Amino acid sequence: MSRFDAPCGLAIDGNDNIFVADANNNSIRKITPEGMVTTLTGTNHRKGLVDGT
Repeated sequence: MSRFDAPCGLAIDGNDNIFVADANNNSIRKITPEGMVTTLTGTNHRKGLVDGT
């Protein structure tokens, strides 16, 4: 189960995926049209810089 803590922005792509910036979890999450939630970037409560490649 995914928990959002201060979602602060969102975007929708051409495939109807929703991307949510979650400020207090320091992450970006993707929600598919089927409802599947995945964390694309972030470390849940650990601030810092991470190479995303």
